[in-house]
Amino acid sequence: MATVRTRYELCEDMAQMLAEQAATALFKSGGSEREVLAKMEQALGAEGAVLEPREARWVVTRLAEILGWEPPADPSAGG
Repeated sequence: MATVRTRYELCEDMAQMLAEQAATALFKSGGSEREVLAKMEQALGAEGAVLEPREARWVVTRLAEILGWEPPADPSAGG
């Protein structure tokens, strides 16, 4: 249980820390919220990253929630 709590806290902290960076990236890129979240998820879950791919997905979903953005599409939803 301690490991789960530690990983949760890492992911929550990561989402909180990335909120300002994501908002800035959206402003500078002129792209969409979805594009910013996809790029962040790709970077967070890249090989050698601290987070596992499923954790990266959770972080960007939480990040969208913090920012009031549309959450990323669930890849398991098939569409």
